[in-house]
Amino acid sequence: GTIKELQTVEAVKGAAAQLECEITGTAPFEISWLKNKKTITGDQKYTIISQDSVSRLEIQTFESADIGDYQCVVSNDVGKVTTKASAKLKEPPTFLKRVESVTAVLGNTVKLQGTLKGSAPITVKWMKDSDILRDDDPNIKMLFEHGVASLSITTVAIGHGGKYSCQAVNEAGQQKCEATLTVQAPKLFILITNGVTAGDSATLECTISGSPELKVKWFKDGKEMIAGRKYKMTLKDNIATMKILTAEKGDTSEYKMEVSNKVGKDQCTCSMFFLQQPDRIMPPTFTKSLKRVDGNVGNDVSMDCKVSGSQPMTITWFRDDQEIVSGVKFQPEFKDSSAVLRIARLEKADSGVYTCRANNSAGFKETSGTLYVKEPPVFTVKPDQQDVIPGATVSLRAAFTGTLPLAVKWFREEKEITTGGSYFIKKDASSSSLELHSVKPSDSAKYTCQVSNDAGKVDCTAVLFVKEPPVFVRKLEATKLVTSSDSIRLECKVTGSPVISFKWFKDEMEISSGLKYSMSSIDLVAALEIVKCAVEDSGDYVCLASSEAGNDRCSSTVTVKGWCSSGSVGIICFSAV
Repeated sequence: GTIKELQTVEAVKGAAAQLECEITGTAPFEISWLKNKKTITGDQKYTIISQDSVSRLEIQTFESADIGDYQCVVSNDVGKVTTKASAKLKEPPTFLKRVESVTAVLGNTVKLQGTLKGSAPITVKWMKDSDILRDDDPNIKMLFEHGVASLSITTVAIGHGGKYSCQAVNEAGQQKCEATLTVQAPKLFILITNGVTAGDSATLECTISGSPELKVKWFKDGKEMIAGRKYKMTLKDNIATMKILTAEKGDTSEYKMEVSNKVGKDQCTCSMFFLQQPDRIMPPTFTKSLKRVDGNVGNDVSMDCKVSGSQPMTITWFRDDQEIVSGVKFQPEFKDSSAVLRIARLEKADSGVYTCRANNSAGFKETSGTLYVKEPPVFTVKPDQQDVIPGATVSLRAAFTGTLPLAVKWFREEKEITTGGSYFIKKDASSSSLELHSVKPSDSAKYTCQVSNDAGKVDCTAVLFVKEPPVFVRKLEATKLVTSSDSIRLECKVTGSPVISFKWFKDEMEISSGLKYSMSSIDLVAALEIVKCAVEDSGDYVCLASSEAGNDRCSSTVTVKGWCSSGSVGIICFSAV
């Protein structure tokens, strides 16, 4: 027969999922499903439905443990075919690069954008001040391509200012990122860019805006300045520059820049009395970004970064977009351009994406890094001590939790054991068992399961005791001769695991204590006393030692001699009665 290829499945955590294959060929078919090469049986977790030419594996509630490779194997009298596919967990949307707040000048172009990852299809929508943005504004263009969500405004207006949010949604979840767009009216300002002493150059810059064509004039003490050997004047990218090539004391004066077009003009002035470069406010810049940090449960860790920029500067820390409050758990520190967040006594819940935001009057900057908290292994089920009889099959099972991958080892006393001979070790993500087949008393020992990962190591021990069957170490005398009317004592000794019971037999018939027989067993020594033997007490005597581990026997042949007397009628033999 033939089989249609399985399709890879992406499932939402907690929801149902199914894999389905179509079969053609001659019935009847034998169908089996495997996960990671292990046969799946129908239970509360899985349901296997095979009807006509379709076989379907239904996973009732998809969890992380269900991720893996699945196979459908179909066979009939002619042959066998296999198809396989993977089952994956759908990833909710996550912002790899968040949308950043920006400041735009009225009339210019601006773009807000963020980078996303997650399982397709992802739907992106933009909101401004809680209102959903639509494509009815010709100035606004929204795109989501190749994992990048962007919102572009071709001509910024005052009304475009406000708080914007980008919301990404898929079947596995959603995430939102917010940013602020600040719109500035065009300003005209002068910036002295060089500290000046006699003989140095000095530059005055003006940023201007307006409809073309813009014309610029510079004035000193009310007189228009002309470019030449003393002054150089330029207008590029809406920045008007006047450079004094060689400054002199006489250059200390009031300077004015005038800009005009067909609809109006504007001007600004600057008195150059202090020929010094004023301090420029530098926005924050991270010179060392946050990195991924791995930590173990119960330990302390630090996340650190370095930032440059003008002071005063404030540092704020976030975990998964929630602001962190300083306290015993979280201890932020900012000193000498280094921002450090110390996290005490890690818990699994401390895992997440941590963000450091640096802010001053010139703007803000963020850097993010992931904290991954590893859990050491912990036993949830420990193997039990066992007392068994020889020949039994023993299973020692342990279950555990902890951050994967987990390494599992088994030891007999101090020596590691592996699968082979009478040992068989089973392992999966959260449990392991050691099976011993056809055990012998020599298998009695201390067995240890050891589980370890990067965060720690634990072990637990169980004692296996294989009971020893009874074995006679001192047997009955093979033959015993006794004279009639005398008493005789038969005695033997046995070894083995308690509890051992004894039975006595004469000529295969069990005998019991009474006037004729006295039986005892002390310290594994069994004794039978026959009182005042008679000829009829002759026979084969057997002692049977038994326990749940087995049995053993030994025997003795007892011969009782009578006494004889001669008379007129011949010889007469008597036995004591």
